[in-house]
Amino acid sequence: MIVTFKDFTEEISIPDLQAVIGTQDLVNCAVQNRLQGFIEKYEPVFLYQFYENETDATALETYNDLTVKTDTDLNTLIESLKHPIACFIAFYYFRNETVPNTGIGSILPKGQNSNRTSTIDRSVQIWNEMVEEIRKIYFTEFDTDFYPIQDIFCKINSFNL
Repeated sequence: MIVTFKDFTEEISIPDLQAVIGTQDLVNCAVQNRLQGFIEKYEPVFLYQFYENETDATALETYNDLTVKTDTDLNTLIESLKHPIACFIAFYYFRNETVPNTGIGSILPKGQNSNRTSTIDRSVQIWNEMVEEIRKIYFTEFDTDFYPIQDIFCKINSFNL
């Protein structure tokens, strides 16, 4: 995998991802396990949309898993893709966490001494930041005038229009 837990910082930070220094909390382990599932599911989706074919997407993941990486162009590409991939994964993670599933079905959590808010604006910001970054990377990586139409290249708004 290209993305690791440490790539989820700033706007895309995941609550309870890291335990407080000196403690080990089951909540952190649960969040890490859930996030790892999202990484394993959505990173290949992102790479497939970026390359438009499974062969190149798989080749990049395979190269990234090597212990010795000698291709400086691929190393640079992987480093530049980390943040957009993390944004892509965070978008789907936050969307899923908005209405969590439990043993009794989907619920809306009630916080004590707090008000629920919507993550829509934050999710739109994360997605559109990813789109801007991925557009630059795509046109740098591929010398083309063709503009791709995959989801990762299209901005969204809070009305999903």
